[in-house]
Amino acid sequence: MSIGMRPRQSGKRLPRSSSRPIRQTQADPRKASRSLRSPGEPQQTATVTPFRTRNTVRSLPAPAHLPSWLKSLLQVQQWSVGITLVLAGSAIVTYGLTIYSQQLWGKEFARLEQFRRNERQLTANSELMKNEIARNAKPADYGLVPRSTDHLILIKPAPPRPPKEVQSPDQEAQSRPISPAGY
Repeated sequence: MSIGMRPRQSGKRLPRSSSRPIRQTQADPRKASRSLRSPGEPQQTATVTPFRTRNTVRSLPAPAHLPSWLKSLLQVQQWSVGITLVLAGSAIVTYGLTIYSQQLWGKEFARLEQFRRNERQLTANSELMKNEIARNAKPADYGLVPRSTDHLILIKPAPPRPPKEVQSPDQEAQSRPISPAGY
């Protein structure tokens, strides 16, 4: 596996983080030694020796210019990463909306089922009340009598009326004056 690096935009060196030069210090063996003993043990000393430091910072060699086909491949890679992130984000959003809509549908369906149960219960209660009222009602109290042929009233039909003349749509259009429909 190889890793490509982008070339720097300009040939300028990067600025130093500190403007002060690095100082070299010499370790004093008397100051660097310390006592590692407990009371009653012989004294042991440890000395610190400094690392060699340089006053100059070497710059890295400038990377070679990349071929154009490699640059185009790097651009394709960058675009494909961006497109992949957008597609992954949209897939996550779509998945979340799907889950949310299913939960919402489930809640609303449970509510609909509750309404149906209530409707059936109300219908049953209504019929029970009608039956109870009919059972408790006494015909003598309300002046109601059972049906019989003795109590039927027969009405003679009325004589037929003469037919009414129907005007054709053309005659109606000619008899009305044309007036503007708007304003």
